[in-house]
Amino acid sequence: MEGGFYFRNPHNRGGVNDGGTNDSGEQLLLVADLTPDLSGNCPTDIAVGSNVLDNHVYINQVANNPDCFAFNELFPGGFTPKFGGIVTDALLVVGTRGELDNELNYDVSGAYGTNEIDYAISNTINPSLGPETPTSFNPGRYIQTEASFNIDINKYIDIGGNEPLFLAGGIDYRYEAFEAIAGDPKSYEVGPLAAQRFGIGSNGFPGLAARFQGKNSRNSAALYIDSEYFFSDDFMVGQLFGTRTLVK
Repeated sequence: MEGGFYFRNPHNRGGVNDGGTNDSGEQLLLVADLTPDLSGNCPTDIAVGSNVLDNHVYINQVANNPDCFAFNELFPGGFTPKFGGIVTDALLVVGTRGELDNELNYDVSGAYGTNEIDYAISNTINPSLGPETPTSFNPGRYIQTEASFNIDINKYIDIGGNEPLFLAGGIDYRYEAFEAIAGDPKSYEVGPLAAQRFGIGSNGFPGLAARFQGKNSRNSAALYIDSEYFFSDDFMVGQLFGTRTLVK
């Protein structure tokens, strides 16, 4: 599956192009200094106007200056990220029921299911990486897993009374797990331009950092026993026992 974002304005996108405003309220261009010691003397007061690409200060001091950089050089008309992923669903259910020779009825079933989404985003950037940024990223994967197992048995026993005694019992087991898998490092990397107010991570959907990945799970089990006996058509006694007993 794939979807798009709204258009990224090439002049005022936060963390990408937005350099704030000057005293006159004019929109300024965010310009990066690519020198290791920030000695590039890159301009920080370029007014965007109607189109910064026509600004001679931008052309001479940024576009034609290897020490300075603005993302308008890579995307003159802006960019619109394409976001999506591959969704995988799987489910298996098996079961059987019947009656044994001793008139014991049984019902056994089990189920296993998993849902996974592997995210992808393209036509975008990690602003903090500057001109070295990739334009396609894998922000991470998420996996949900569930399993269950059930056994139910019941039998009527003749005790010589008005009706046979009904006995039943069963067990139920459930398992759930959720796993988050980190994206590729470039999708969440804090690049060298982060200190110059450029955004971190793939723009539109930052990747999941490795320190946040992991898997958590839980399980539960239950046992029940049920008995019922009709002393007459109008009087029945029944009890149900499990890990919790409720009486009312």
